Amino acid sequence: MPGGIVLFCLMPIVGRLVNFVQARYLIAFGMFINAIGMWATGTITPQTDYITFIIVRIFQVMGLSFLFVSTSALAFSRISHENSNNASAIASLMRNLGGSIGISLITNKLIHSQQIEQATLSQHLATGSLGFHNTFMMSCKTITDIGISGIQVTDKANMHVYQELIRQASVLAYRDSYNLIGSILLVLCVIALFMPKNIQVEKV
Repeated sequence: MPGGIVLFCLMPIVGRLVNFVQARYLIAFGMFINAIGMWATGTITPQTDYITFIIVRIFQVMGLSFLFVSTSALAFSRISHENSNNASAIASLMRNLGGSIGISLITNKLIHSQQIEQATLSQHLATGSLGFHNTFMMSCKTITDIGISGIQVTDKANMHVYQELIRQASVLAYRDSYNLIGSILLVLCVIALFMPKNIQVEKV
Protein backbone atom coordinates (compact mmCIF):
# COMPACT_ATOMS: atom_id res chain seq x y z
CA MET A 1 0.00 0.00 0.00
CA PRO A 2 2.73 2.60 0.76
CA GLY A 3 4.28 1.93 -2.65
CA GLY A 4 0.91 2.29 -4.36
CA ILE A 5 0.26 5.61 -2.61
CA VAL A 6 3.64 6.98 -3.72
CA LEU A 7 3.03 5.83 -7.29
CA PHE A 8 -0.46 7.37 -7.27
CA CYS A 9 0.92 10.72 -6.08
CA LEU A 10 3.98 10.88 -8.34
CA MET A 11 2.43 9.86 -11.68
CA PRO A 12 0.52 13.16 -12.19
CA ILE A 13 3.58 15.16 -11.10
CA VAL A 14 5.82 13.40 -13.59
CA GLY A 15 3.13 13.90 -16.23
CA ARG A 16 3.49 17.64 -15.73
CA LEU A 17 7.27 17.56 -15.50
CA VAL A 18 7.62 15.86 -18.87
CA ASN A 19 6.32 19.08 -20.47
CA PHE A 20 9.22 21.09 -19.08
CA VAL A 21 12.07 18.60 -18.61
CA GLN A 22 13.52 16.37 -21.31
CA ALA A 23 12.14 12.85 -20.97
CA ARG A 24 15.61 11.32 -21.20
CA TYR A 25 16.64 13.12 -18.00
CA LEU A 26 13.55 11.87 -16.20
CA ILE A 27 14.23 8.34 -17.47
CA ALA A 28 17.84 8.52 -16.25
CA PHE A 29 16.68 9.82 -12.86
CA GLY A 30 14.06 7.08 -12.58
CA MET A 31 16.61 4.38 -13.37
CA PHE A 32 19.03 5.85 -10.83
CA ILE A 33 16.38 5.83 -8.09
CA ASN A 34 15.42 2.28 -9.09
CA ALA A 35 19.06 1.21 -8.89
CA ILE A 36 19.26 2.57 -5.34
CA GLY A 37 16.08 0.68 -4.48
CA MET A 38 17.48 -2.56 -5.90
CA TRP A 39 20.78 -2.22 -4.04
CA ALA A 40 18.86 -1.43 -0.85
CA THR A 41 16.73 -4.54 -1.40
CA GLY A 42 19.94 -6.56 -1.62
CA THR A 43 20.71 -5.64 2.01
CA ILE A 44 17.52 -7.23 3.35
CA THR A 45 17.95 -10.16 5.75
CA PRO A 46 15.44 -12.41 7.54
CA GLN A 47 15.75 -10.02 10.50
CA THR A 48 14.83 -6.87 8.51
CA ASP A 49 11.96 -4.90 10.03
CA TYR A 50 8.79 -3.77 8.27
CA ILE A 51 9.79 -0.09 8.09
CA THR A 52 12.87 -0.98 6.06
CA PHE A 53 10.71 -2.93 3.62
CA ILE A 54 8.47 0.13 3.20
CA ILE A 55 11.43 2.45 2.52
CA VAL A 56 12.93 0.05 -0.01
CA ARG A 57 9.60 -0.37 -1.79
CA ILE A 58 9.10 3.40 -1.95
CA PHE A 59 12.46 3.84 -3.68
CA GLN A 60 11.53 1.18 -6.23
CA VAL A 61 8.15 2.75 -6.96
CA MET A 62 9.58 6.27 -7.16
CA GLY A 63 11.83 5.15 -9.99
CA LEU A 64 8.98 3.40 -11.81
CA SER A 65 6.80 6.51 -11.76
CA PHE A 66 9.50 8.45 -13.60
CA LEU A 67 9.96 5.64 -16.13
CA PHE A 68 6.35 4.93 -17.10
CA VAL A 69 5.34 8.43 -18.16
CA SER A 70 8.71 9.53 -19.54
CA THR A 71 9.26 6.50 -21.77
CA SER A 72 5.77 6.84 -23.25
CA ALA A 73 6.31 10.56 -23.88
CA LEU A 74 9.64 9.93 -25.58
CA ALA A 75 8.35 7.00 -27.61
CA PHE A 76 5.41 8.94 -29.06
CA SER A 77 6.94 12.41 -29.30
CA ARG A 78 7.89 11.99 -32.97
CA ILE A 79 4.94 9.81 -34.01
CA SER A 80 2.16 11.37 -36.07
CA HIS A 81 -1.45 11.01 -34.98
CA GLU A 82 -2.18 8.69 -37.91
CA ASN A 83 0.53 6.24 -36.85
CA SER A 84 -0.15 6.36 -33.11
CA ASN A 85 -2.14 3.11 -33.07
CA ASN A 86 0.62 1.15 -34.82
CA ALA A 87 3.25 2.75 -32.61
CA SER A 88 1.27 1.84 -29.48
CA ALA A 89 1.05 -1.79 -30.60
CA ILE A 90 4.80 -1.95 -31.30
CA ALA A 91 5.62 -0.29 -27.97
CA SER A 92 3.42 -2.77 -26.08
CA LEU A 93 5.01 -5.69 -27.94
CA MET A 94 8.54 -4.53 -27.15
CA ARG A 95 7.63 -3.87 -23.51
CA ASN A 96 6.19 -7.36 -23.07
CA LEU A 97 9.06 -8.96 -24.97
CA GLY A 98 11.67 -7.11 -22.94
CA GLY A 99 9.90 -8.01 -19.71
CA SER A 100 9.77 -11.69 -20.62
CA ILE A 101 13.46 -11.77 -21.54
CA GLY A 102 14.41 -9.90 -18.38
CA ILE A 103 12.40 -12.22 -16.13
CA SER A 104 13.95 -15.28 -17.78
CA LEU A 105 17.50 -13.97 -17.36
CA ILE A 106 17.01 -12.96 -13.73
CA THR A 107 15.30 -16.28 -12.91
CA ASN A 108 18.27 -18.11 -14.39
CA LYS A 109 20.63 -15.88 -12.41
CA LEU A 110 18.67 -16.55 -9.21
CA ILE A 111 18.80 -20.34 -9.62
CA HIS A 112 22.50 -20.25 -10.48
CA SER A 113 23.27 -18.03 -7.47
CA GLN A 114 21.30 -20.32 -5.15
CA GLN A 115 23.49 -23.25 -6.20
CA ILE A 116 26.69 -21.25 -5.73
CA GLU A 117 25.66 -19.82 -2.34
CA GLN A 118 24.49 -23.22 -1.11
CA ALA A 119 27.82 -24.79 -2.08
CA THR A 120 29.70 -21.96 -0.36
CA LEU A 121 27.71 -22.21 2.86
CA SER A 122 28.00 -26.01 2.87
CA GLN A 123 31.74 -25.66 3.37
CA HIS A 124 31.01 -24.34 6.88
CA LEU A 125 28.92 -27.38 7.83
CA ALA A 126 31.84 -29.25 9.34
CA THR A 127 32.06 -30.78 12.79
CA GLY A 128 34.91 -28.43 13.63
CA SER A 129 32.90 -25.33 12.78
CA LEU A 130 31.85 -23.41 15.88
CA GLY A 131 28.78 -21.95 14.17
CA PHE A 132 27.60 -25.34 12.99
CA HIS A 133 28.23 -26.89 16.43
CA ASN A 134 26.30 -24.15 18.27
CA THR A 135 23.38 -24.29 15.84
CA PHE A 136 23.23 -28.07 15.95
CA MET A 137 23.33 -28.21 19.75
CA MET A 138 20.69 -25.49 20.04
CA SER A 139 18.44 -27.41 17.66
CA CYS A 140 18.94 -30.60 19.65
CA LYS A 141 18.01 -28.81 22.87
CA THR A 142 14.88 -27.30 21.31
CA ILE A 143 13.78 -30.65 19.91
CA THR A 144 14.45 -32.40 23.22
CA ASP A 145 12.43 -29.78 25.11
CA ILE A 146 9.32 -30.57 23.08
CA GLY A 147 9.48 -34.24 24.13
CA ILE A 148 11.37 -35.94 21.29
CA SER A 149 14.22 -38.27 22.20
CA GLY A 150 16.53 -40.88 20.70
CA ILE A 151 17.85 -40.93 17.16
CA GLN A 152 15.05 -38.61 16.04
CA VAL A 153 16.73 -35.71 17.84
CA THR A 154 19.84 -35.95 15.65
CA ASP A 155 17.85 -36.44 12.46
CA LYS A 156 15.55 -33.51 13.12
CA ALA A 157 18.45 -31.28 14.19
CA ASN A 158 20.30 -32.07 10.96
CA MET A 159 17.13 -31.33 8.99
CA HIS A 160 16.74 -28.00 10.78
CA VAL A 161 20.32 -27.03 9.98
CA TYR A 162 19.82 -28.00 6.34
CA GLN A 163 16.61 -25.97 6.09
CA GLU A 164 18.43 -22.98 7.56
CA LEU A 165 21.18 -23.48 4.99
CA ILE A 166 18.64 -23.42 2.15
CA ARG A 167 16.96 -20.33 3.57
CA GLN A 168 20.18 -18.37 3.92
CA ALA A 169 21.37 -19.46 0.48
CA SER A 170 18.10 -18.20 -1.00
CA VAL A 171 18.47 -14.84 0.74
CA LEU A 172 22.02 -14.46 -0.57
CA ALA A 173 20.91 -15.49 -4.07
CA TYR A 174 18.21 -12.81 -4.07
CA ARG A 175 20.82 -10.31 -2.87
CA ASP A 176 23.05 -11.21 -5.82
CA SER A 177 20.14 -10.85 -8.25
CA TYR A 178 19.06 -7.48 -6.89
CA ASN A 179 22.64 -6.20 -7.01
CA LEU A 180 22.86 -7.32 -10.64
CA ILE A 181 19.63 -5.51 -11.53
CA GLY A 182 20.88 -2.39 -9.74
CA SER A 183 24.12 -2.47 -11.72
CA ILE A 184 22.25 -2.90 -15.01
CA LEU A 185 19.97 0.01 -14.16
CA LEU A 186 22.98 2.21 -13.38
CA VAL A 187 24.45 1.46 -16.81
CA LEU A 188 21.08 2.13 -18.47
CA CYS A 189 20.89 5.38 -16.51
CA VAL A 190 24.00 6.62 -18.33
CA ILE A 191 22.77 5.31 -21.69
CA ALA A 192 19.45 7.12 -21.23
CA LEU A 193 21.27 10.46 -21.28
CA PHE A 194 22.21 9.84 -24.92
CA MET A 195 18.63 9.13 -26.03
CA PRO A 196 17.06 11.60 -28.51
CA LYS A 197 15.17 14.64 -27.28
CA ASN A 198 11.41 14.64 -27.18
CA ILE A 199 10.23 17.50 -29.34
CA GLN A 200 7.11 18.30 -27.32
CA VAL A 201 8.91 19.95 -24.40
CA GLU A 202 7.54 23.42 -23.79
CA LYS A 203 9.79 26.37 -23.08
CA VAL A 204 9.38 27.88 -19.61
